[in-house]
Amino acid sequence: MRIDIQAELTPEILAEAGIAYATKDKVYGAKYLKKRNSQLLRGGFIALLGIVMIVMFFLHKRAEFIVFAAVAFLIGGTAVYSATVGNEKMLYKKLAGAGGETRARRYLITEKKIESSNEEKKTLLRWTDFDRKMETRNTIILLGQRVLVLPKAAFDEQQMTLLQSFLAEQFKKA
Repeated sequence: MRIDIQAELTPEILAEAGIAYATKDKVYGAKYLKKRNSQLLRGGFIALLGIVMIVMFFLHKRAEFIVFAAVAFLIGGTAVYSATVGNEKMLYKKLAGAGGETRARRYLITEKKIESSNEEKKTLLRWTDFDRKMETRNTIILLGQRVLVLPKAAFDEQQMTLLQSFLAEQFKKA
């Protein structure tokens, strides 16, 4: 496999990937919604308490259990919404507003490595630097010891198919 692409990393693309950057030398604010799973778990647990309160109401016929159930569903539902839709919208707006410049990069992707370069420097990334991938609507994000954001728009259909199958095989091993 050999994929050679030119890509532009815009503030919007990086914001969608959960990254805000302030300078051309350093990437700041890698977020990846790390809190998302714990928020979902917490929201689900609170909503489960609402179900328990409804069961308690039917067992004991006490009205306060309905009030507790309503509060639990409200808090749990808010937490689940915040962890999913709300967090992403707020995070995207915040990071896209952080500004930054559009950076053009060239990527040479092979079975052994990824070379990322611009007019100032060249970076060599090995596949062992990454242990998982994430996808958004417009990006592929490789995560591990390093972070790499690849805009999907830079790939033609054949290159994307080749990369997707390689990544599926690469991260199946992990």
